[in-house]
Amino acid sequence: MMEKSWLLAFTLFLHVIPREAAFGVSGGVGLGIGNAGSGVWIGGGISNTPTPSPGSSASNLNSAYAALQSWKSAITDDPLKVLDTWVGSDVCAYKGVFCADPQDDEPGPVVVGIDLNHANLQGTLVKEISVLTDMSLLHLNSNRFSGTLPDTFRDLISLQELDLSNNHFSGPFPTVTLYIPNLMYLDLRFNSFSGPIPEDVFNKKLDAIFLNNNQFDSQIPQNLGNSPASVINLANNKLSGNIPSSFGLMSSKVKGDSVSQ
Repeated sequence: MMEKSWLLAFTLFLHVIPREAAFGVSGGVGLGIGNAGSGVWIGGGISNTPTPSPGSSASNLNSAYAALQSWKSAITDDPLKVLDTWVGSDVCAYKGVFCADPQDDEPGPVVVGIDLNHANLQGTLVKEISVLTDMSLLHLNSNRFSGTLPDTFRDLISLQELDLSNNHFSGPFPTVTLYIPNLMYLDLRFNSFSGPIPEDVFNKKLDAIFLNNNQFDSQIPQNLGNSPASVINLANNKLSGNIPSSFGLMSSKVKGDSVSQ
């Protein structure tokens, strides 16, 4: 069967998965695959931003303080002076850091989200971030982070949304994301990740998968249609091959389609 490069744009029904976390992603759906043109996609946003509660858990906040200071030391350029507020032990007062009381009986507050979108920060991610096990959102799009993800990110057991788009990350697909147990939103677009896309990405219970505008150069994963996601974008990579037969499994979501080659 002759290999081809494809550009697909499918408009899918909106499929909303209820979230228990304090953050959510704004709606919109679509799917695109190919190495040219643009796919249909939507972005995310923050809703119901939590308000820090009085009191604190010394152990949780001390761990968060140590982790964030370690990360700060790995950031080499901060032209907007975003991290000027990252001083002192009150991490809930740091710009871009959100705290809330935990859902269990532990004293609060704890760090539940970090949003440093459009901060233009340059640096790398550090393994110490993984101590923030109550964090449900990590949004770092439109910065200049490079390298890849530490293996310890699998310990982020509460993380539901990971947005690393528009950065300088490189190397193979960060397989550690497949082991983040509650991850639902994965956005790696506009980086320099390369190599194959693991088929396990489409076996994971993700609601949104953005891998477009990278350097992935494998065959189109044959189990693409197994994914329960309501939005998938693989456009502007170097993928090749035929439309996988598993794509028919997504027919219950397809509203309309167009295919070009």
